[in-house]
Amino acid sequence: MQQQTLGNEGRQRVSPTTPEEVADIIKRANDRNETVIPVGGGTKQGFGGEGDEADILLSMENLNQVIEYSPGDMTMTVQAGTTMEKINETARAEQQMVPLDPSYPSQATIGGVVAANDSGPKRMAYGSARDHVIGLRVADPNGEILRSGGKVVKNVAGYDMNKLLVGSMGTLGMITEVTLKLRPYPKYTSMCVLTFPDEAATRDVKPFLSKLLDTHLEPITLEYMEPNMSERLFHKRGYSLAITFEDVKKAVDVQEKWVREHMPNTAELTVYHDNEVEEFWRTFADLTFAEAVHIKIGSKNMQVLDHIHHCKRLQEGRDVHVFAHGGAGHGISRVYASGDGVQSFVEDLRLRCEQSKGYAILTHAPFEVRTSIGVWGATPGYFSILTGIKEQLDPKGILNPNRFVGGI
Repeated sequence: MQQQTLGNEGRQRVSPTTPEEVADIIKRANDRNETVIPVGGGTKQGFGGEGDEADILLSMENLNQVIEYSPGDMTMTVQAGTTMEKINETARAEQQMVPLDPSYPSQATIGGVVAANDSGPKRMAYGSARDHVIGLRVADPNGEILRSGGKVVKNVAGYDMNKLLVGSMGTLGMITEVTLKLRPYPKYTSMCVLTFPDEAATRDVKPFLSKLLDTHLEPITLEYMEPNMSERLFHKRGYSLAITFEDVKKAVDVQEKWVREHMPNTAELTVYHDNEVEEFWRTFADLTFAEAVHIKIGSKNMQVLDHIHHCKRLQEGRDVHVFAHGGAGHGISRVYASGDGVQSFVEDLRLRCEQSKGYAILTHAPFEVRTSIGVWGATPGYFSILTGIKEQLDPKGILNPNRFVGGI
């Protein structure tokens, strides 16, 4: 990922080695009215922020250890700078996993994933980061290390505090440690990819998905991709729908059979199994889009299809190249746009999303683009609640300024 023009830098970079050092750095910054930006693997450096740099760039690179792993309880406690790849490699040795699939797992750290409440295509079945965090340690501006939640799944003390901190982009406190609940690693996996010609996609995909969602099937992903994405991943031109199943082999085979028997006759089916599926999603997570602006769309689940189709239409007559995909089972779409026509493309896409009661925010863009287009779009009606929480927990506004909704 390109770093040169992203902003969100610091005039001074510090790399503490303990949570106590993190708390001490933040307290001294608060006393001096100095702003602090946290950074892990740098995968979210282009997300939010309309100021070029802060006083301090607080790197979590040295807080990268698995502190405690209890396979019997299916919980793991890790430091905030631990990468998703390292966490899942540790869990895989016991046939377990953290079913979070953010982009760039070899770089993305658990602190950043939790702070952004990040997720990928498997959000449909497993949820986002918020659904897997059962405990946090967080350094606040007063230099205290706060604890929320616990280390066993049944402990719900502090649960609301977890909900508050997860997804707050480090604007309420700096996460130093995360306790996660794990899941068993799937025994067998299959992925059915249906590819539709352009003219058939708008007609046939939605009825097929409605029928599938009304059955006993339990898909892990229903990821819908526009033609540029399909061509890059499958070397096929058309709209593609990736349906993943995880279970024992017999149960997966039954679900795969249903897809074969009920798929529209306009679709072409390709089936992947086990290691092929794992390799595909690994490739998917590591996709890069040089010089592209990354846009995250939130909508009702089935509106994903309309937004993906609309992205293709918005390219017409513009100097813009677009890749897009979205989860018809969770309502999150990702769009990657590059070219001189990006600004008008984003503005028109955002207008369409907001008119349908959704949102379109920039999750990766150069500093200049973020300041000209704006990261967040329309200010939500609950904005006063967010500012009230911020004023209570970080009254001087030193923590990760302008990195959350509405520029908090």
